[in-house]
Amino acid sequence: MQLEENVLELEKEKRKEYLECWRDLMFLKKYLLTAFKEYWDLIKKREVLSCDVSELLNNENNK
Repeated sequence: MQLEENVLELEKEKRKEYLECWRDLMFLKKYLLTAFKEYWDLIKKREVLSCDVSELLNNENNK
């Protein structure tokens, strides 16, 4: 009887650990996707700004 209770308790603990691990992984994936989005947005802004600066310099030089 005691052995069965121990097995059930261990299975319950194993499931709890699995769920906590899954929850942590989902949090990290969400954080990673957010970080990637911010990074790509910054890259796009830099490209737009560098194109604008290049165009201004070219226009100034052509005058």
